[in-house]
Amino acid sequence: MKRIYVLTEGPTEEAFVKNVLAPHLFAFDKWPEATSVCTHHERGRRAFRGGALSYNRVRRDLLRLLGSRPEAVTTMFDYYALRGDLPGWDSLPDGGAAAARARHLETALAADIDDARFIPNLVLHEYEGLLFSSPRTIAEVLLDTKHVEALEAIAKGADPDLRVRASAAAALLRFAERGAARYRPIVSLLRDEDATLADAVARALAPESGPNLSRAIASELAAETIDAHARLDRTAMFRLFVAYRRATGRDAGYDPSFDLEAVRTLVRNLPEIRSARGLDAPPR
Repeated sequence: MKRIYVLTEGPTEEAFVKNVLAPHLFAFDKWPEATSVCTHHERGRRAFRGGALSYNRVRRDLLRLLGSRPEAVTTMFDYYALRGDLPGWDSLPDGGAAAARARHLETALAADIDDARFIPNLVLHEYEGLLFSSPRTIAEVLLDTKHVEALEAIAKGADPDLRVRASAAAALLRFAERGAARYRPIVSLLRDEDATLADAVARALAPESGPNLSRAIASELAAETIDAHARLDRTAMFRLFVAYRRATGRDAGYDPSFDLEAVRTLVRNLPEIRSARGLDAPPR
């Protein structure tokens, strides 16, 4: 079995390697072994590991691990916890996506260590961000609905990594089954200005249906077209009408060529909107 060393920040990441990565990689004849950066060592006493990272210590531990002749050595460090003494730090590009900046530092790290077996890995988000790789698991673990508001804040926040926001929205779907109000923050993302996020949420909603979802979509259509602060965004309208048709099995009659007044009339006559406003069934 081929041995892979993972140099980590502390015991939390070590446990992740041992309990999550190792069982998976065993099937591929890989044996990952985690160790934290040695931050302090007293002669004749045990080494102290974990805590703030110094590149001098990181480099020393990487070279020591590579000297043990493993198949590969990698790292598991949070990008946002790094210090300015890291190779490539002084030449970081101004602005740009955080992922590109992390890749820049990884490239500089690899060049400094100069060993083909070393594959640097900087975790763009804090360790806890890995939870968002499995929305279903988030929902199953956070059974208490007191956590829902926190998920809503993540989904609707300004996180630069849209995958995290989309994953939070997908996790919220598990809670949405329990009440109509839970669908609204998810459906509102169909109106997001970033098409990548809005389309990802649309795909997650595609298999869903039922009156709770249709009411939420109708409410967002009203917010987009007839409310006082309506944005009248054509792309958002199209996404919402497609989602409405999938959720209800009914075609509201929308056509992208309609003028805005015709669209507003369609929305006002949706059964969910008329019912919410205490009106009769829509005219035929």
